[in-house]
Amino acid sequence: MVGSVKAGTSRVREVYRRRNLVPATVLVVVLAVASIVTWTVVFTNSTAGSVTSCNPSPVAGAGSPQGADALDDQQAAAPGDVRVKVLNGAGQRGQAQLAAAELGELGMAEAAPPDNDALYPAQDLSCVGQIRYGPEGAAAARTLSIVVPCAELVSDQRTGAEVDLALGDDFRDIAPPQPVTEALRALSRQTATDGSGAPAAVPDDSTLSALHSVDCST
Repeated sequence: MVGSVKAGTSRVREVYRRRNLVPATVLVVVLAVASIVTWTVVFTNSTAGSVTSCNPSPVAGAGSPQGADALDDQQAAAPGDVRVKVLNGAGQRGQAQLAAAELGELGMAEAAPPDNDALYPAQDLSCVGQIRYGPEGAAAARTLSIVVPCAELVSDQRTGAEVDLALGDDFRDIAPPQPVTEALRALSRQTATDGSGAPAAVPDDSTLSALHSVDCST
């Protein structure tokens, strides 16, 4: 009789223990998943920022790196008004010439023939690249930044509206998606009219900012 009571008590305790174990296990799993998601977001944001940022140049007067949104309030230039000099900052043979040709297909002009990057004489620019511009070239830099959105913006004190695109070791090619090419075509029409005498519609600042805001970690 006593043995039966003890056995029954043990079974009750075992059922009680199992019932309480299930919610605890579920809680642990939920917390683990939440932790993984949180750290994934943190890592992704951190990686995106580090890819956009370049190693500093050893040359004095190389300009000041700007935030990714530094040109968000700047009106973009029409592609035909953008004059770019492409520079090889990472030693990839022929890459600057190819990039210059790809920019030409998008309607942008060469400011000068492609060349090696004097600001990185060791060919060690470690990032996607840099868009360098002076006060008069901000509009051109804004347009170029939606084509190469992961390039670091660098402001310097040059005169004139010409901009430089320095290619780093993470640069691959210039192949903008369809929304970007459509925006470039619209910018090309900004001095034209829609047939009624009114200026043709052009992308607004929020649209251009959205095109420039991409994940640079991939």
